[in-house]
Amino acid sequence: MNRSLIHLVTVAAAAGSLAAQGSNYSGPANLVFGMDNTVEVNSLNNTNQAHIVSDDGLMTYAPMGPRPFALPLVDGSTWAAFFGDEDNDGDHGETIIGSLDAVHVPRNAPCPPSMFDVWVSVQTGTDAGGYLGAAVTDGDIFRLTPSGVEIFISQAQITAAGVAPSTSNVDVDGFAIDESNGDLYFTFTATTIVSGTSAVDDAVIRIPGGSYTTTGGLVTSVTANSAEVVMTKAEVDTILTNAGFGAASDLNGIELDPNGGTFVSTSTSKTVAHLWLTDDSSSKDAIISTVSGGVIPSVNGVAMQGAAAFGLRGGLGGGALGNPWSLAFQQQSPGNLTPMHADVFPFAQTTPTTFDFDCSGATPNGFTVYIFGFSDAGTAGAFAPRGPAPIPVSSPSWLEYYPGFPAPAALVVAADAEGFTTLPLSFPALPPGIGFVCQVGDIGNLVLSSPVIAVTE
Repeated sequence: MNRSLIHLVTVAAAAGSLAAQGSNYSGPANLVFGMDNTVEVNSLNNTNQAHIVSDDGLMTYAPMGPRPFALPLVDGSTWAAFFGDEDNDGDHGETIIGSLDAVHVPRNAPCPPSMFDVWVSVQTGTDAGGYLGAAVTDGDIFRLTPSGVEIFISQAQITAAGVAPSTSNVDVDGFAIDESNGDLYFTFTATTIVSGTSAVDDAVIRIPGGSYTTTGGLVTSVTANSAEVVMTKAEVDTILTNAGFGAASDLNGIELDPNGGTFVSTSTSKTVAHLWLTDDSSSKDAIISTVSGGVIPSVNGVAMQGAAAFGLRGGLGGGALGNPWSLAFQQQSPGNLTPMHADVFPFAQTTPTTFDFDCSGATPNGFTVYIFGFSDAGTAGAFAPRGPAPIPVSSPSWLEYYPGFPAPAALVVAADAEGFTTLPLSFPALPPGIGFVCQVGDIGNLVLSSPVIAVTE
């Protein structure tokens, strides 16, 4: 039985089992998500390292869409390229952000989005170095831009709305915006005090849309003590149990159910938008909807559980999939252009060595150009390519660029039938602290990949 037929049989079986569940979305669709551990995309290519995505990676996938596997937008070496030596300790090879906690894609973002279109919250805040000198905390909802950081709502503003830590800082786990009325939904890493009321970890908290103001799309002020608990942990536990799972371990991903609608919370009596939820447990490899008190939703006939539903094929080396961690959804279908993702692992190595620069998302059987710049990674806090100017190959037709490095070297590499490319570069013994910044451009459609950095140790 061929791969397409197996997929159709699986989809048909899933659609039949979910027919009575009531959260079955059909229409334009694209998931944007992260996972709790390292995973492999469901490609035929299983040697190119761009098909491996770490737990600080962000992926995009359309169930029943134009391709059978997810494509990453960013991964560990991408964050290293943007944040550099953010804590000023001379080590570029360390984990910068831990994991991606929250993800939100605005309604007007392109589909699939670029990494500059996505709002995120990170598990580990950066120190003063940050990105282009801007620090972020683990309670900020922010996005990177070619010229710096934009913060939609800050940890300080969330605290001002009445969310106070009980045992730790206010660390955002999940985040979603109800764009119909502006309501902001959150989950947090630990128990918090919300407008004077204890919200045990795994509760859902809301800042109503009428309780904050924005300028240029960014929150500028919030009403004191406007935050409210809309679902308690006990109610969340019941919803997850009704969907076939146990109580919540750590509620993280949250998104509006694309079918819309509202329900009245059994624990707070507040009217709440129907939500998609994900939980930090390797046994909960699914999205759970609040519809009907807790169900596994489907998207275009695909039950949102298991590796294939997310365009993956399991954990690294065939291990357990883990669970969706961060979650966003676009009610759009991906266009013809796919996100280009460059990767190198490990990105800090002792020379002599060979760095394998790999890429996904290129035009199948097309041609790519690998573009290299250099940086000073040896001096603590130094990171040469951090200016605001685009690289020389950028133009209005290039969709994404990395600010501020010259491109003294470029090499053309052919892509395989799935759009993967690889370029191994061998280096002799070199002093530690030499950085090689790389991006990959698709010659056919002028899409430019996210950047990566390789650093000599």
